[in-house]
Amino acid sequence: MTSRTRATLWVLFIFLVGGFFGSVLSYLLTQPARFYTSDQSHVRQPLREPGHPRRNFSKFLQHLDKSLNLDQEQEAQVRQILEETRNLFRNAAENAHRTHKEIRTQARNRIRSFLKPDQIEKYEKMVRLEDQRPREGRRHRPRPL
Repeated sequence: MTSRTRATLWVLFIFLVGGFFGSVLSYLLTQPARFYTSDQSHVRQPLREPGHPRRNFSKFLQHLDKSLNLDQEQEAQVRQILEETRNLFRNAAENAHRTHKEIRTQARNRIRSFLKPDQIEKYEKMVRLEDQRPREGRRHRPRPL
């Protein structure tokens, strides 16, 4: 083996070892709690539980009370603000749903406008099937027009 080949292999070996140790070190520095403690008190619990707005509201209020040590008057004010905010969010979601539906209908009509009769028939079937599909678990998948 020539000295040039040997030097190339050493450089490659050192590069691979450095990459491995760099990766391990990066992982350890970004995830220290897993390796240094078994106490999970430092892990932040989520303040909301998907699908349970009433529980989320109560949990958030408890979190504020515990963190800020609110008195009864402050707690009542925070409760009122949170209830008003929840209603505003609910109205915004309903409006967004209506707007989304209108935009989808407009897009579908625009697509229909240039399709041939046999294509329209197939498209209508696709749209009907898409509209009949259950809504759960579809948040992250794009919806066909």
